[in-house]
Amino acid sequence: MALQARKLTLVRGGRVVIEGLDWQVGTGPMARVTGGNGSGKSTLLAAMAGRVAPASGRIDGVGPYG
Repeated sequence: MALQARKLTLVRGGRVVIEGLDWQVGTGPMARVTGGNGSGKSTLLAAMAGRVAPASGRIDGVGPYG
């Protein structure tokens, strides 16, 4: 199963850290997320794991948030 983000916006601590992201991770042994400090990597992974709800947009392939 692939994870797909469509027009995804994520907010953390009242600050928009990711805005308008379109992204897909297919099945396979590994994927890599890179970026500078504060660029939203941890927030993106938390959203992909279902721990952070999107401010807008959607993530397909993820269960309920909470």
